[in-house]
Amino acid sequence: FGGYHASLMSDEAKKHADSIVIGEAEYNWPKVLLDVQKGKLKPFYKPDKLVEPEDIVPARHDIGVYTSLEAVQASRGCPTGCEFCAMQKVEGPRFRGRIVDQIIDEIKIIKSKTIFFADASLTISPPYSKKLFKEMAQVNKKFHCFGNINVVSRDDELLKLSREAGVNRWYLGIESISQENINQAGKSTNKIENYATAIKKIKDHGMNVTGFFIFGLDHDTPETFQKTLNAIYKWGLDSASFSILTPYPGTRLFERFEKEGRITNYDWSRYEEGKVNYKPVKLTEQELLQGIRNIAKDFFSVKQSFKRSFNRYHLNPIDAVITFVSNLSLKYFYMHEKLDI
Repeated sequence: FGGYHASLMSDEAKKHADSIVIGEAEYNWPKVLLDVQKGKLKPFYKPDKLVEPEDIVPARHDIGVYTSLEAVQASRGCPTGCEFCAMQKVEGPRFRGRIVDQIIDEIKIIKSKTIFFADASLTISPPYSKKLFKEMAQVNKKFHCFGNINVVSRDDELLKLSREAGVNRWYLGIESISQENINQAGKSTNKIENYATAIKKIKDHGMNVTGFFIFGLDHDTPETFQKTLNAIYKWGLDSASFSILTPYPGTRLFERFEKEGRITNYDWSRYEEGKVNYKPVKLTEQELLQGIRNIAKDFFSVKQSFKRSFNRYHLNPIDAVITFVSNLSLKYFYMHEKLDI
């Protein structure tokens, strides 16, 4: 086994496998194959060091099922290390940008017209991002990517280059409108006074913005949901994602909650972002679930979806209709599938 769960909970995963590959695969996988040939497979393969950019292997887009939105990873590593995120524990804190020409070659062989960058953020290193965007402008594709609020709120050149490169949607991990929550999570790239500026600048450059929110953080109260909804409408977000705080095993959040005796469930199959697996501080479990249901019901209502879809940012009628329909489908998802109500 390999991947996040196997890397973060290797002893548990070992109960169900002959061998566990921890962390990145590039340097370990050849060792695994040689040991298989020898018939001497080790129980664990641990990385000696992080994989260098020139050694990162691109995904195999020539195998598997075709999708309309395929993914490319331009970099690995995240220096921020949010309390609720496991990425840093698997990929490490050091940013490593792949060789730009190799990324472009990978993009060119992908059949999908739209490509999602699966990086923690495509703006961790603005000089690297700008170099990549300049080369992406040579291929006829559309792109979605995550960005850091502290960068997109002040770097107009980066936004201009991203638009010219074909980026038409940015994802922002806003997480919370409470700076206390942000500070506790350790997300140093977020300052709430920069939220409105970041969103406006992206939209002014002709790109859409999706905001990601987490509810159930320690400073959230029953009033947080309506305050967040008011802020979202004021900012003019094009779309949003609402999730319940999930203390994934292996994260610092999980470790803290265990020490505080707040983990209520160890059934990993329930560890998805529509279920409550811990004791919130200032909310009951039902208040948390109902709060997200209410905010999603309002945000993805026919009225609000129409307002977001048919405006000066969606002058293309086909784009407007697609946006409207996708919003309504998200309402169904939150009302009937995601939340454990």
